[in-house]
Amino acid sequence: MCLHLLLEDWLLTRTRLADTEQRMAGVVEELGLTSLGTSITGLSVVGAARSWPRSATCAGLLLPARW
Repeated sequence: MCLHLLLEDWLLTRTRLADTEQRMAGVVEELGLTSLGTSITGLSVVGAARSWPRSATCAGLLLPARW
């Protein structure tokens, strides 16, 4: 029974992650940044959407990365 709950949770998490990634890619597309994100070798649109908030504010001002 515990394995069933674990599998159910894992499937729900994968579904939520896919939905979030789809929405992130949609925002990048709406901002017209898809070509910029995919111009970097090895970087996907979702990967770019994940990294940009770390390097810029919502106003678009670049900030140093915080490690």
